[in-house]
Amino acid sequence: EVLNYKKSHSPKRVFIGNSITHFWGGSPNAPIKNGIDSWSKYFEKKNVVNLGFGWDRIENVLWRVYNGELDNISPTQIVVMIGTNNLEKNSNSEIIEGLRVLTGAISIKQPTAKILLMGILPRRNMEGRITTLNQLVATIPSNKKIKYADAGKLFLDQSGKVIESLFSDGLHPNAAGYEKLAVYINALLEK
Repeated sequence: EVLNYKKSHSPKRVFIGNSITHFWGGSPNAPIKNGIDSWSKYFEKKNVVNLGFGWDRIENVLWRVYNGELDNISPTQIVVMIGTNNLEKNSNSEIIEGLRVLTGAISIKQPTAKILLMGILPRRNMEGRITTLNQLVATIPSNKKIKYADAGKLFLDQSGKVIESLFSDGLHPNAAGYEKLAVYINALLEK
């Protein structure tokens, strides 16, 4: 469905990631859309394709990049939001190395596109690790085409814990959480 969608639509921007991206909204259609209003409001008219897939880890996105997902399109910007599903299986250093390889592969496939590498969103009971990990993710950009941004602070209270009212389950944003995320990312999109 994704490969067919991008054949008939030439996306200007690509969002790539896991279920947090997949279940946000946009096209191609996902079975769950928790942030459809914010997606429609901020991204629908900007020719964005949603290439998120539930349960994906960094290595799954890398496989998709190597196997045609970014072929035959010419986006100006690619938003990468991936890594939360690696937290239970990988060390911080493995996650950082995976993100370095992934952004490198995206740069090779789409050399003219700018990459917006998002920090991993906070997750219930993993807030401290993710804050530490995102400090390392911030060191990944190796050139001016890769920019790092961290929306995490929007989702944490003063004690550093997730604001439960912005999540459906402590991991996936609900409509209010997606609205905050959409405003943040929209301000970082190329005009």
